[in-house]
Amino acid sequence: MCGIAGSLVWDKSNNEEYRNLNKVTSFLNHRGPNFSKVKKMKNIVLAHSRLAIIDLNNSANQPMFDTSGKFCITYNGEIYNFLEIKKNLIRKGVYFKTNSDTEVILESYKMWNEKCLNFFEGMFAFAIWDIKKQKLFVARDRIGEKPLFYYPYDGKTLNSGIIFSSEIRSLLKHPNVKFKISNQGVWDFLSLNYILGNSSIVEGVRKLEPAHFMIIEKNYFSKKKYWHL
Repeated sequence: MCGIAGSLVWDKSNNEEYRNLNKVTSFLNHRGPNFSKVKKMKNIVLAHSRLAIIDLNNSANQPMFDTSGKFCITYNGEIYNFLEIKKNLIRKGVYFKTNSDTEVILESYKMWNEKCLNFFEGMFAFAIWDIKKQKLFVARDRIGEKPLFYYPYDGKTLNSGIIFSSEIRSLLKHPNVKFKISNQGVWDFLSLNYILGNSSIVEGVRKLEPAHFMIIEKNYFSKKKYWHL
């Protein structure tokens, strides 16, 4: 179990967001005690708390950049068939610097874009930042074993940006995320012992549904389902 977090905001200094994400990440350390890092880039800050299981080397720490330095990933989970995918990518000429499944996800996205999700057998929640295109790709596994919660940066629309985390508790440490219990969320939970759809117990906080991915660019947002039972 690892913890991931991130904050994407357009046309604003990232110094403040770097401090905010440090607060968020400090409440994810119980998910990953082996290593924690917050990485600031243009328009985005990505964070990760690592529980080292596959490839214990420090080179597999996250947020992780690809060999070109143009893509960055923060990821929680495990891809069970990553060695098989890795062999396929090596045959296509891809060079790997680690033995981690993290890098396999990153290189798979570079090779196949969102279609890379069709190859992954496992449990995961991850975010990949394309530095050149200024595009954020966020995805969750087919059944939804790994959690991912998000909140519009301005509390209104994702066109302004996004804040995301593995846990609601850590997400609430960001000053932009307002704590207000959702009446509908309470109704759902007391009625069904579960909160339906992409809602949560906190008003405005959404969960990315299982088997869905999101693409966020400046003035553009889309969410799609990539797998059906």
